[in-house]
Amino acid sequence: MRSTIRRLGYAALTVLLLALIGVFVARTWRSDRPELPSVEAPPEMAGWSCDDGLLTARGLTRSGKLEEARRAYLWLIERCEASSVEPDALLEAGSLLGHLMDRPAEARAAYEMFLQRFPIHPDVPDALYHLARLEIDAGDYPAAVAHLTALADRYPDDPHQESARFLAEEAAGLLAADRRSQRTLGGQLAALVPNNLASVLVLLLAMAPSVIQTVRQARRDAAGGSVRWPWVIPLVVIGLTLCNSVLNNVDNARRNKLVMDKLDRLLESQAHKAGSG
Repeated sequence: MRSTIRRLGYAALTVLLLALIGVFVARTWRSDRPELPSVEAPPEMAGWSCDDGLLTARGLTRSGKLEEARRAYLWLIERCEASSVEPDALLEAGSLLGHLMDRPAEARAAYEMFLQRFPIHPDVPDALYHLARLEIDAGDYPAAVAHLTALADRYPDDPHQESARFLAEEAAGLLAADRRSQRTLGGQLAALVPNNLASVLVLLLAMAPSVIQTVRQARRDAAGGSVRWPWVIPLVVIGLTLCNSVLNNVDNARRNKLVMDKLDRLLESQAHKAGSG
């Protein structure tokens, strides 16, 4: 009976470690740059020019047909690349998806595509500001700080500067709250999930003896053998798992400090500009 419980314990540890690594893989996969989905041409726009299609998309938005407008904008962005309507289509799609339809990933993709394709467009400050807002809502503080810093450095006289300052203050408050939450029990449990390759390697090292012992224990049970020092392997597995948590905490602290330092410099710069004005 005791050996059966021991084998089940090793199997449970193996499943737990696999689950932690699986969460890391899922997070890494989802953290790729968002992309806009491809859609078929809306029936009412088939054969239309890009200019007529943009007017139709705007009309659908005004009439509250948001899903139809979304498909129209996505089709325009895909079909009218390098046309004169593409900048407006991307910006208006970002506004529609981010503010009216609660599709933040698609909105971010639209704004990022706009910034990549039109880096000197007059509406770049608007895209930077709204993209930073979406990134703060998503908890992607490094990206938000990078875009707020670009807005402050490249467009110091832009009307968005005052709103951007409040947005930076909001990001600083949220980041500080995030750092406090990491010290709680829930935060420490969340730190078991690896966030870097070193942590993944440690978990793989922890999983190896757990898997081996699960298989060996089953063989010993079948052969009627006994186990010497049965407490050693569990301590090794648990110790390596806790080592993974320490590595995650150190890495989180380093990343948060880097972002907070950038935010502090940004807020100081904005305060200096406001005082000079």
